[in-house]
Amino acid sequence: MTQEIRLSDLPHYALQVVERVVSVTGKPFGIYEDSSLTSECVLRIADATQHFHQFGSSPKARTHRVHLVLKAALWILSVWQDSPEHRAIPEPCLSRLPRYWELQLRDLHPQTDESTVLGASMLIFNGMVKQLTTSPMEIRIEREIADQFPEHHYRQHAYLADRIADTSRFLRPRSDAMLPRGLNSKRDALNALFMRELCVIAGKPLPAEFQESINSTHCGNLDANLNATPLSGHASDRSVTDAWAKCLGMQKWFVWTPLEVSETVAVDTS
Repeated sequence: MTQEIRLSDLPHYALQVVERVVSVTGKPFGIYEDSSLTSECVLRIADATQHFHQFGSSPKARTHRVHLVLKAALWILSVWQDSPEHRAIPEPCLSRLPRYWELQLRDLHPQTDESTVLGASMLIFNGMVKQLTTSPMEIRIEREIADQFPEHHYRQHAYLADRIADTSRFLRPRSDAMLPRGLNSKRDALNALFMRELCVIAGKPLPAEFQESINSTHCGNLDANLNATPLSGHASDRSVTDAWAKCLGMQKWFVWTPLEVSETVAVDTS
């Protein structure tokens, strides 16, 4: 079931940001709740085929809807700061792990049937691409919200507390042999750095289980690239994402697709 959410239900500061989106892009902004969504939220950006921005969230995201809408609106504004030819969305250019890593995955699980290994390859690939391509943007916007919207702090901190708990529960480093060691270290570095940044913004200590990964060479390289250039908008998101991909050898895992030909954009679908 789909239910439209009135913009007037937003707090004044979030409504002002949404109104800026409408003014800057010249496109309406709609919000709805959809019980059929399997992800937390989905953002469809206005393009040549859709003449309005549409933000949808599931009922389970209702508690944090204001924060998610604010993040989505700020992201659209940052994209529109770039000239039209530079507005692009990262999209996977594969559907599963590259052959080298998939062969290693098969070698680790010789008794597992082919379809299960293939399913795991797809799941691991999509999870790592999502973490690589969304983390720089999320970190930048969370920092921006913390700096510019003091009246929103309690909502942001409530959201971050839940996000930190989920990350700690589902993305904690694992020392088992489920993944090839080299792939595991890349994934753990991405998760640990993202976790650290959320904890810094929320004023919480980094959980102990992430400490080893945060001190790894991979994580040190990601951290250096994150702080090498001021995080100032869509251009810096792309720059950091590309730098991280180079550090991790993941340059060929995704491609930047011009906004006008991209598919539905999923935002913060944890």
